[in-house]
Amino acid sequence: MLLRVPLLFALCLLALPIVAPARLPVPFDPAGPLQVVIYDQVFPRADDAWTAPAYEQERFIALTGVLESRLHMAGITGEITFERAGGSVPPATQRLEIILQRWEVSPMSLDTSIVVDCHIQARLLVEDGVFDMGVFRGQDTRPRMRRELVEEDYRPAAEEAVTNMIRFYYMAMHDEPLSGE
Repeated sequence: MLLRVPLLFALCLLALPIVAPARLPVPFDPAGPLQVVIYDQVFPRADDAWTAPAYEQERFIALTGVLESRLHMAGITGEITFERAGGSVPPATQRLEIILQRWEVSPMSLDTSIVVDCHIQARLLVEDGVFDMGVFRGQDTRPRMRRELVEEDYRPAAEEAVTNMIRFYYMAMHDEPLSGE
């Protein structure tokens, strides 16, 4: 019986995938073309219209605007193209995949103020390497000015999440903090 447990444990370990550590700094060319693919996986909520499938195009436009400005801030000078996941995405040598997991009014919001949360997962594909850097969160709190919320109420949370992602990627690419940090 004692022999079976270690043997079973060893067999389970063999079934686990082995992941090689990522090379640092990440071999990314900031002057080369960058393809950004956005996966919108926001779960619709009845009490938040922004999460509805009908607003997917608006979320895509808002997020691409935030990404473009922040990527240029990090010194990326190459051509940046944005694609929506789901269709046929052309191959690219450098691809940033953004999985939009959450972009909604938080349950912590009150009648007098709103709290918006934005969670994105980011993965950078360069050459033959995949650099999964995790999930980045942004949160914005502001006074509630109107009953119906608009894009400007949601955008600051996305800006914070994307800025956190850019800071992390910049450190991985250059092994130093973004200037001004």
